[in-house]
Amino acid sequence: MKKNTSYSKKIGENAARAAGMSLPVSAKQAVEICNSLRGRELEQAKRMLKEASLKKTPLPFRRFTEGAGHKPGIGPGKFPVKACRQILSVLESAESNAHQKNLDSSALFIAHICANRGPKTWRYGRQSRVAMKRAHIEIVLEENPEKKDASGQKQKHKKQEKAAEKKQKPLAQSQDQKSKETKKPEAKPAEKEEKKQEPSAQSQDQKNKETKKPEAKPAEKEEKKHKPLAQSQDQKSKETKKPEAKPAEKEKAEKKHEPSSQAKKKEPEIQEKKEADKKPAEDSKPKKSPKGQGPEESKQK
Repeated sequence: MKKNTSYSKKIGENAARAAGMSLPVSAKQAVEICNSLRGRELEQAKRMLKEASLKKTPLPFRRFTEGAGHKPGIGPGKFPVKACRQILSVLESAESNAHQKNLDSSALFIAHICANRGPKTWRYGRQSRVAMKRAHIEIVLEENPEKKDASGQKQKHKKQEKAAEKKQKPLAQSQDQKSKETKKPEAKPAEKEEKKQEPSAQSQDQKNKETKKPEAKPAEKEEKKHKPLAQSQDQKSKETKKPEAKPAEKEKAEKKHEPSSQAKKKEPEIQEKKEADKKPAEDSKPKKSPKGQGPEESKQK
């Protein structure tokens, strides 16, 4: 048996479609979301779904209001996070299909969106005999002819502006070139004058250097002359000092020899002193007495 995959709305060349089958979403929440998005522009619908999934702005619930609290400015509303994410993915797939058909995304709006109850499947394990929630989502996007014409006119204007800019660019370039060409002859004489002045300045510098060189050479020669003179003077002073040093050396040598002469002169005096010392020593020695006589007898004799 063939499955019936036909959409509930026929589409033309300026439309794109997408569908999500057996999505894990509550059919009641999907119905409320589709009712709030139907007929809106693509960008606006995407913004609403994103804000609801982030719990910034709630979506109104008009039919299945069980458990829906009051929201300021809306009435009964909820934040169906899971359902918003699933429907947003289907909406983005429809947008990509529209891009493949070369449709203008800025002129697209939701021409058809609906939610149908999906097949019931039983849960397993501890939650057995509890049916799962499933839903089918269909979305059809179409181009708004009024916005398309406006966008087409805007694109035409943009193309015309770009073409005009391209035409103006070569004109501006040609004008710049002409102005440069007119300015170049004026600049050349000045350049020539500068070039003439530069060699003249260089020649003057060379002349100054030439004039300065002879002045520097005599000074160098004088310095060189003074150097040998100073060296010769130093040598002479050294030579004159050397003979002065010789007498001092002689005096030192004489002083060394003096002690020897003095020693010769003092030798007889020393000998005389030694002999004089020996004599009193001999007189002081006692005389030996003859045998058998005492010292008194010897003294009497």
